[in-house]
Amino acid sequence: MTRPIRASRKRRCPTCGRRLRSRRLDVCHHCGAGLDVVSTGMGPDLLTLPEMRYQNAYVWLVLVSALDIILTLLIVHLWPAHEANPLAAAIMSVMGFGWAIVFKLSTILLVIVMCEVVGRYDDRAGFGVVAAGIVLNSLVVAYTLLLMFSEPPGG
Repeated sequence: MTRPIRASRKRRCPTCGRRLRSRRLDVCHHCGAGLDVVSTGMGPDLLTLPEMRYQNAYVWLVLVSALDIILTLLIVHLWPAHEANPLAAAIMSVMGFGWAIVFKLSTILLVIVMCEVVGRYDDRAGFGVVAAGIVLNSLVVAYTLLLMFSEPPGG
């Protein structure tokens, strides 16, 4: 039988990393993880991280971003068009399309990190950030598809 652990003011759940509110806990009130004798105040290891908060939303964000990258490649190489994002266009003209892909993927990574950080303090705001990212990227993909279907390639 394991005893409940006394939580100090700065104690965090080893599973989700959130601050524990009450002094005496058997279960984390955020993630429901059981706090046994093994997790006595040491916190998580350096190499163990809590589970990502909005995993399904991140999948959609990466999917829509990948569609944006693929459609950008098609529209730049097949249609007589250019990149609408001035920063990505500058990167593309100076360093090539490969670095533009790195730029676009790094912005998605930045959004995911922002969602994780904001979500630790306010869960609804963190989900709002990832939802806004999905909607904005979806609008970009829809606009690119509209441009592609309104004009034939090469003309």
